[in-house]
Amino acid sequence: MAPSCRIVLPAGSYLANFNDHLTGHLDDRRISGLSGIRVRAFFRWWSITGIRADGDELVFEVGSVSAKFPARHFNASLECPAKADS
Repeated sequence: MAPSCRIVLPAGSYLANFNDHLTGHLDDRRISGLSGIRVRAFFRWWSITGIRADGDELVFEVGSVSAKFPARHFNASLECPAKADS
């Protein structure tokens, strides 16, 4: 399935794909069981499986691996570029 939105995340300038349909479970300061978001790192695409708050940082989980970024990098809402009409 082709991504519906491709953006560059502000923290680390990682390319990310978002599908039209995102799923996950919301708990206090955490999204688990996340699907529908992939990020490009180390020459391949990885599915982000969870996001949690840890003080002033956001922790992005890819299975058992995680990466922390300052939450302030995500204060502004990111918007998908408009799709060109075909």
